Amino acid sequence: MTVEELRNRIVERWQAGASARVIGRELGVSRSTVRSVLAEFQAGRNGDESSRSFARPSKLDAWLPTISSLLARYPDITAARVYQELRSQGFTGRYTIVRERLRQLRPTAPQPVVRFETGPGVQAQMDYSTYTLDFTVEGRRREHLFGYMLGYSRRQYLRFVEHQDFETTVREHIRAFEHLGGVAATCLYDNMKVVVSGFDGHEPIYNPRFLAFATHYGHLNDVTRWWLEQVSNVHLHRTTNQRPIDRHAEELPYLIPLPARAFDPSPVVYRVVDAEGLVAWRGNRYSVPWRYIGQTLPVRITETEVIIYSPQVEELARHPLLDAGTSGQQSVQSEHQPRRDGAERLEMLRERFAQLGEVATRFLDGLLTSRRNGKDEAQKILALLGTYAQLDLLRALTRAVRYGAFSLRAVERILAVTARPKGLLQTLADEARQRLAQLHPDPPVPPRPTSDYQSLLEEPADGQGPPVEDQPHEDQLGENGPGGEAPA
Repeated sequence: MTVEELRNRIVERWQAGASARVIGRELGVSRSTVRSVLAEFQAGRNGDESSRSFARPSKLDAWLPTISSLLARYPDITAARVYQELRSQGFTGRYTIVRERLRQLRPTAPQPVVRFETGPGVQAQMDYSTYTLDFTVEGRRREHLFGYMLGYSRRQYLRFVEHQDFETTVREHIRAFEHLGGVAATCLYDNMKVVVSGFDGHEPIYNPRFLAFATHYGHLNDVTRWWLEQVSNVHLHRTTNQRPIDRHAEELPYLIPLPARAFDPSPVVYRVVDAEGLVAWRGNRYSVPWRYIGQTLPVRITETEVIIYSPQVEELARHPLLDAGTSGQQSVQSEHQPRRDGAERLEMLRERFAQLGEVATRFLDGLLTSRRNGKDEAQKILALLGTYAQLDLLRALTRAVRYGAFSLRAVERILAVTARPKGLLQTLADEARQRLAQLHPDPPVPPRPTSDYQSLLEEPADGQGPPVEDQPHEDQLGENGPGGEAPA
C-alpha cells in the first residue's frame, strides 16, 4: 500500500463513520497520522490550498507494505531493525527516512531512555529471553537465550539453553566469564529482555532470520557464535560510537581475574536404586551395579553426564545425560547386569538378606523354595528399603515368616498396613547408621551418670586429703607403696 492509497483508505473509513482510534488500529497507524490526513482532506475540500501539504514521492513508498507487515508482527520493533530488513531486501535509501516514517506510523512514541554509563569492568547485565522455534526434526520447542553483556564495552556472551534453573544460570555465568576474560565487579539482574540482533539503543533484538539456519538444537549456538563474532562485536555501537571488541580490549585489564579453577555448579541428588538396578533423573533411568538395589546413592548431574557414586563416594557408573524432553529412556551398561547363570545373582541376594538378620535369611529360603520367580521377588523386596525403614521391613518379614507368607505381595500388604513410607532424610540417616555400625562393630560406651561428674565440683572436707587432681596416680607410686620400701 502506497502513501496515497493509505490516505485514501483513511478518508474512506472516516466517511464510513469510523473514529480516528479505530482507523489507526485497523490500518496500523497513529491517531495523529489519521488526524493529519483528515485535516489535509478537509483543507482541500474547503479550497485552502495554502494549508494543504503535498507529499513528494519517496524511495520508501514502495516499501510501506513491508513496514506495515513488520509493525503488525512486531509492534515494538526498532527503526534500526526495520532498516536492516529493508536493506537486506534491496532498499537503498537512508536510515533517517525510515526512522521518520516509523515515527509517523507507530501508534505511540517510545518512552525516553535514560542511559547509565559505567567505567570499564564496573558493571555487567544478565537476562534470559525465551523463543518458540520450529525445528525440522524435533518440531516446535521453547528455547531460552542466556545473555551477559559488559556495560562499558557492550561486548556480549550469548548461548541457548533448555532450562533457566540455578545450575544452568551459574554454568552460563562461568562460560561468560571465560569468554570475556574476566568478571565485572557488579551485575544487574532484572526483567529487561536480553535480545540478540540489532543495535538501536542499549538493547538489541534477536534477528529471526538467523534462526532459519537452524535445523537442529546444536546449530542455534553455532549461529549465535557467528552473530557475536561477525555482527555484535564488530559493529559501530550507536551510543559509544566504537566497536564493542575495541572497547572490550580497554575494559579487559579492569575485570576481576578468573580463578585457576572454575566453580562446579553440577547438582548432587540422592536416588533410590529400583528393583531393576536403575536410578531415575527427570523421567529417564540410568543403571548401576545391581547389587546396590534398594540403596540410596548420590547422583551428580553435569551438563552432559550423569555420575553415580557409592555410599562411600566411589564412582559406580557414568552415563551420557539423556534428553529431558523425551522421558522413559534408559541408559543401561551390560556390566551392571547379573550373569545369566543366576549363581552370582543368588549369592548377592543371600549376602544382602544376611545383612538384614536371621529372620530375613529364613524368609529368603522360604521364598526361593515356594516361588518359581523367587529371585525376582527378592530383588523387589530389597528395593522396598528405598521406601520403608529397615526396621519396618524386618517386622514385615518376621510376620510373613510367622504365617508362612513367602511372597512379595504379602510383604507389601503388611507394610501398607503397619508402616509409613520414609522421607529422604530418614533414608540417609538409616544408611549412615549402617555404615557407622560397619566401621565400629563394638558396642558403644554407655554414658556415665551425672553424679560422677558432680564430685569434681565439690570441695573436699577437711582431713579427706587433697582434691582428686592433686592425688598421686598409682603408677607414680613405687612398687611397694608411698614409702617406696618393702614392709619389714
